[in-house]
Amino acid sequence: MAVIERDDASERAFGWYPLTLIAKTYGQVRNRHVDNSKSGDEEELRKIALETRRQGTRRLFWPYIGWFYQLFTTDRLWVLEELDNDKLYVKMSSLEDFCASIHSSDRHVWKK
Repeated sequence: MAVIERDDASERAFGWYPLTLIAKTYGQVRNRHVDNSKSGDEEELRKIALETRRQGTRRLFWPYIGWFYQLFTTDRLWVLEELDNDKLYVKMSSLEDFCASIHSSDRHVWKK
């Protein structure tokens, strides 16, 4: 999952984590068992996204927009190159800190 990429990525965590690492880190930080199950490959995801879009309309995009979000982040079409963190007063955090900040009442299902 590409969250952020920075020029100084070699000096710090930069937001590019495979889903398996996110699930593992979440499990370690939250002291929980996390299962991963592979649902298919990128080409299968592309077929599902295109077919779901074909069945939808411009007004009814919600059934397929999530498929395209997953597809475009998986195939790295959407990679954020420059961020305005300094202008938006956003503080970067580590994957561990993010996982620790998630409320324990939240339910998360990680799938690849």
